[in-house]
Amino acid sequence: MINQSGLKGPDMNELNQLAYDTGIAIQLLQQQVDDICSDNDDWIDAGQASQMLGVSRARASKMCADGVIRSANGRNRCYVYKPDVLARIDYIRKHGKPTRGKRLI
Repeated sequence: MINQSGLKGPDMNELNQLAYDTGIAIQLLQQQVDDICSDNDDWIDAGQASQMLGVSRARASKMCADGVIRSANGRNRCYVYKPDVLARIDYIRKHGKPTRGKRLI
C-alpha cells in the first residue's frame, strides 16, 4: 500500500494480523497472571484489599493505579500485593487515614 508521501507502508491485512497476535499475547499473559496470583498467598484481589483497608473497591483500585500499592491485572481481576496492603495498614494506624483539607471560603 502506498501512502500520500509515496512510500510503501504496511498492508491492512498485516496490521490486522499484528493486532490479532498482540491481543492473543495479552490474553495469554493475563491468564499467567491469574494462575500465578491465585495460587500465591502474597497476592489478594482488590476486593479483599479494600475490606482490609476499610475503603471501597474503587478506592483500592485507584490506589493500585496511583502506585500506592503494587498490583497486577489478570483477565477479570486486579490482584494486590498483600505485604503492601499490610504496610499501608500500619501506616494508617500510625498516621491516620488521609482526609480532605478544609476549604477556605
